[in-house]
Amino acid sequence: MIKVALFDLDHTLLDGDSDVLWCDFLIERGVLDREGFGARNAQMEVDYRAGQVSAAAFCEFYVSTLAARTRREWEPLRSEFLALVVAPRIGEGARALVHRHGDAGDLVVLTTATNRFITEQTAIHLDIEHLIATECEVDAAGNFSGRTAGTLNMREGKVERLQAWLRSRARNS
Repeated sequence: MIKVALFDLDHTLLDGDSDVLWCDFLIERGVLDREGFGARNAQMEVDYRAGQVSAAAFCEFYVSTLAARTRREWEPLRSEFLALVVAPRIGEGARALVHRHGDAGDLVVLTTATNRFITEQTAIHLDIEHLIATECEVDAAGNFSGRTAGTLNMREGKVERLQAWLRSRARNS
């Protein structure tokens, strides 16, 4: 039997919250307004920690930062974000633990409420093949709509998405 090793990203493998860090990064780059968005970002983090925000409101808020641009347009900033913000916040202990499970033949999975676009490079950086993340809606022109798609990978949605992923793997093997 194959063992599955599930890793959460925020405040687990990563020292920080990837959604909050992404917004702070975009504010520093002048993509998002420091006064308006910065205050909303800080309040969202406070409300989340207090359990006062729904999963939908939380995920939609952060996915909205991608609105009206394509993956291609975001790619330079996303790569810079990984290199300058994310990679330095992943400790050697976290890297070693992920690799130890991979070396043992475990099926290693990164599961996160943060959207796939922001986290897929982190999974690759950590040599994690399997990523379960909140999905972003993309319009017919290839632009991010600023909305989520499907079941959110947050709270009870994490369990639902994991179960669906496991069923999918069973069907395909």
